Amino acid sequence: MCFRKPASCFGESFLASKSARILVLGRVRSRSIKCGLGVHAKVHPGGEGFVVETPTSELTDQGTVFVVNVSPRGTSDLQVFDGLVDAKHLGSGKTIEVRSKSGLRLSRDKTEPLDASFESLAFENLPAIPADDLRRIQISTTVGHEHDGYIIAGTERATTRSEGMLLVKETPVDDGQAPWRRRAYLHFDLSTLNGGTIRDANLPLQGVATGIGYLSIIPETTFAVYGLTVEAAEDWNSDALTWANSPGFFDEGNRINPEATVLLGRFTVQRANTTDVFSIDGEKLSEFLKADTNGGATMILVSEPTGPHECYAHGFASSRHRDLQPPTLRLGISEWFFSDFSGICPEWGIF
Repeated sequence: MCFRKPASCFGESFLASKSARILVLGRVRSRSIKCGLGVHAKVHPGGEGFVVETPTSELTDQGTVFVVNVSPRGTSDLQVFDGLVDAKHLGSGKTIEVRSKSGLRLSRDKTEPLDASFESLAFENLPAIPADDLRRIQISTTVGHEHDGYIIAGTERATTRSEGMLLVKETPVDDGQAPWRRRAYLHFDLSTLNGGTIRDANLPLQGVATGIGYLSIIPETTFAVYGLTVEAAEDWNSDALTWANSPGFFDEGNRINPEATVLLGRFTVQRANTTDVFSIDGEKLSEFLKADTNGGATMILVSEPTGPHECYAHGFASSRHRDLQPPTLRLGISEWFFSDFSGICPEWGIF
């Protein structure tokens, strides 16, 4: 896919995914940028004549908001949300006017109307991207600036500490056994995303048998994962972290601070399945990660109050476990290029 602009100042904004070729032509220079299988464009006044070339079409906008997606076979789907696009079918040489709230499919040998929903579309919202077009990456707590660890309200006994586990337990504070409470911290290095946009996210946690406490006391335990929203507090070290100075909490570490955290998700562990893989996913997790500005994200794993102090202390594989997978973010990334050329002339050297 290519963009072509006549010799005049630019007056358009566009979003494009990274596997298409975008060619921007001006009076003085041209530039190729590698982007993707789709383009979402908004042409401002003065930007008319903007051209998108695909394997089956040449689309000339006449002042509009439109989306064009190209399939792996080259078929081009054009949706015009507002304005007018002149769509030239390369196979037949025929030009078709596509107006507001209508669409056109241009394959190699024919054109046909495109049935689509044309609800209001804000330019700031990315068009949907098929899951197959997302780049899949995994970021664990084992490399880069990533780390994990757990803390205890009291003093951990030598017989219950394990370098390969993240221990988590929460008993009612007023039961006289608050020292046995534990929570885990996870930090993920997001600097490897290189500007990609997170479209979906999943955090799996591998359960580990601990042998600490009695499973028979409670049938199930619910866990919550919070995101730390105060980035200045992310400079923590698992060796120096204590209950009293744990980020995201106040009241000497006993209460979550809603001004410094956001709930990302919950999961439940049944008594008979403590060594399963548990996970959270969804929009809250994705939005939290997308809001990052310092290249890292801290999450806090807690169990919700359950029973007396003798109840089971759950464990999850940490970055120090010899065999099991550590906490790992699984992300679907769309590498969309965004540019707003409104009112900017190419000869000003914007590239």
